Amino acid sequence: MASRAIGAGLFSSAFGGVISVIFAMVMLYAIYPVVLAMGFSEMALLILMGLSFLSFLGGEKDKLKNMIAGFVGIMVAMIGIQVETGVARFTFGFDYFLDGLSLVMLFLGVFAMSEIFNMYFKGKKSIASGEINVTIRDTLEGLKDVYRHKWLWLRCSIIGYIVGVIPGIGGTISIFIAYSLGLKTAKNPEEWGYGAVEGVIAPEAANNASVGGSLLTTLAFGIPGDSPMALVLGTFIIYGIVPGKEMLTNELPLTFL
Repeated sequence: MASRAIGAGLFSSAFGGVISVIFAMVMLYAIYPVVLAMGFSEMALLILMGLSFLSFLGGEKDKLKNMIAGFVGIMVAMIGIQVETGVARFTFGFDYFLDGLSLVMLFLGVFAMSEIFNMYFKGKKSIASGEINVTIRDTLEGLKDVYRHKWLWLRCSIIGYIVGVIPGIGGTISIFIAYSLGLKTAKNPEEWGYGAVEGVIAPEAANNASVGGSLLTTLAFGIPGDSPMALVLGTFIIYGIVPGKEMLTNELPLTFL
């Protein structure tokens, strides 16, 4: 049922992205006094709160593993030059580490390369098994699935937006949180992972909805919620636009544009 899964994921993501932008536009006015009142200590507390969400992923047995993974992630993120002091951290004398570790290269090394080697040693030419037929009719059936599970889609979109707002946690975490919530509230949880379309709708809705939340954080606080927003933040700075209070005052027309 590849077409149905593609349709469910596509429309769930698209609608999640649209509703997150609406949320962000509404929240811009509500968050303005909060932005003016927050200092460095409040920012640090907000980031720590975002990292604490790692303990909610998975079951009770996975909490320690999640916290260890989060700690390792923080240590990896510290590699490179500290912006405020100019001190090189954890470079071990290699100039290549001065710019830090590229997120794209890490993903390629951890996921892509391992899969490529696995396919090579097993003699496989494709990850997919069997023939896949994608049809418009079955894709539109995925749209109907999103409507059938509209409340799950809405809950996960809201979760994705809220997680995206929290600085330092990244929109990727919203996928796992939404999937975990959907699994716990499902009528037939035993079907998840074995063809249940809800398992596609939940994470895809949260995935795109987190973009609106991350954008709000980037514009209002000047703290990117995830890696793409870090690129957006860098682009603003290159053009002399400083995200933060200025985006909600002098650059408000640009913010809505």
